[in-house]
Amino acid sequence: MTTCVFGFDRPEPIYYSGETVYGRVDLHTENDEFVAEVYISFKGASTVFFEERRSRKIRYNKTEYYLEQFRATENYAISTKRLLRANVLPAGLHTYTFSEALPTICGSSCVEKFGHITYEVSLTIERQNHPDIVYTERIFVRKPMDLNFCPDALIPLKAESIKYFCCWKFTSGPLISTLTLPFSGYVPDQEIQYELELNNRENSYDIYGIALELHQVYTFISHTPEYLIRSLKNTVAKAEKEFTCYRQQKQVIEGSILVPKVPPTKNDEGIITIAYFLKVFIKAGVCHKVAEIEVPIIIGTVPLRQNASNRANATAMALPTAPSLDTSTPYTSDLPPSYDSYEPPSFEQTNKINGPKQSNISKPPAPLSEDSSSAPLLKT
Repeated sequence: MTTCVFGFDRPEPIYYSGETVYGRVDLHTENDEFVAEVYISFKGASTVFFEERRSRKIRYNKTEYYLEQFRATENYAISTKRLLRANVLPAGLHTYTFSEALPTICGSSCVEKFGHITYEVSLTIERQNHPDIVYTERIFVRKPMDLNFCPDALIPLKAESIKYFCCWKFTSGPLISTLTLPFSGYVPDQEIQYELELNNRENSYDIYGIALELHQVYTFISHTPEYLIRSLKNTVAKAEKEFTCYRQQKQVIEGSILVPKVPPTKNDEGIITIAYFLKVFIKAGVCHKVAEIEVPIIIGTVPLRQNASNRANATAMALPTAPSLDTSTPYTSDLPPSYDSYEPPSFEQTNKINGPKQSNISKPPAPLSEDSSSAPLLKT
């Protein structure tokens, strides 16, 4: 019986884009066997594959339904290392080493319904007149994303929702909810601190709590036979908070939700992209649909250096502030302010400020006198 064991330079085969994968393959055979070729191959690729039900007209004006396949492939790394060719593979233990540099463009590993990004190391034994033997080991790759080099990650988020519970002539006051996040960028195992301000102007209904969900949205793009986009949404984290906000009252709710171990945001021009959204559901009674607020967030691998524990300081650091306006003088109308105190300086004030300027041009020489006898004679 032939066995094959893969080993790597770390306990878990988890690497970042740009690193080099070092490993070895221990192949144990019991009998001598003539092989056509033995080689180690490495492949990292992004693959999209899904089907769509379509219809077409056939003879006698009949409609035929069929499944059309859509696919696309994007290769990150492909290499092959030949170990043995047209020779006898003796019985015993054979150890082979390999190394592969991961390009910086490699996407994070993922396996989803409509596509996947995978990285595999394979040992192939090609035999004559027999099926080939292939041993495969999968490694996991994460694309690093430092949030300190992402300007959008420092921007605070603020979203507002206005919900009316009834319609037409029975409409009452709205529920105004405002969600605020101190930053846009987070990393796994980090708490997303939020602040929800509720202004319940409803006359008949109270608010009983909120539910939060962190959504992971994949986008899959096919190139063959045509350009087509499919999306897939996963809920990766949930949280709830119970409270009561009575009608005609205001209330501020603070809390947090933990970011699980998920791949970072991928918004490049590849065939598979990843985005994240934080969605808040406001429970407004059994017979009414809940109000919803959704904001996009960025998931990275290196957290922000700024401390997000104080949301007020974080917001002040991230956004520039304009100078405060002088509101001591009230305006009685929407007319522009008066500029009478900003009159241009008078002519006398201008002379006092500037003063007479001294000319740097030398004076012209004095004219000659009419008595030519006093003029020097020129020798010829």
